[in-house]
Amino acid sequence: MTPPATARQLAPALARLCLAVLPVLALAVALLVAVQPRSGPAVSTAALVPVVVLVFWALQHPGSLSILAVFAAGLVLDCVSGGPLGFWALLYVAGFELARVLEPFARRGRWHYAAALLAVLSCTVLLQGLIVALTHREWPNFKEGVIAALGAALLYPVVAVILEALGALAALTKVEPS
Repeated sequence: MTPPATARQLAPALARLCLAVLPVLALAVALLVAVQPRSGPAVSTAALVPVVVLVFWALQHPGSLSILAVFAAGLVLDCVSGGPLGFWALLYVAGFELARVLEPFARRGRWHYAAALLAVLSCTVLLQGLIVALTHREWPNFKEGVIAALGAALLYPVVAVILEALGALAALTKVEPS
């Protein structure tokens, strides 16, 4: 039994909508992870989970996430965390833009991809430390930042598998016209 004509016409539009909304939903879930109360090094690693999601979308699916959504996600985390307004927004935009710049480099192979991921996470942690140093007039403990960046890098394969599976599931909703 073939679906009615309206269902066949609606399915590709629904698939496009799912694929367009998926990056924003993934970023929203990552923000929920970032704001959960934790202690120790898990605090810094959780705050970098949205950066991992941003790197995924910038490297795997360039153009699927807008800079405005990235900036808005940072502002949401700023408001929820009670930190200075624009702190996480700046970090997320800088990390996302660096990932977009490194995208051609990351396409060369697995090791290049890993190097691009570590570069984005390291630069994000370094920028975070520099902002804290400028505002508080004392150097932060970069050891925690390095541990957080490595922890976030280790989370990347899990995040990538989940997001690729969701993207494939959304793509499966397409119905070929008959």
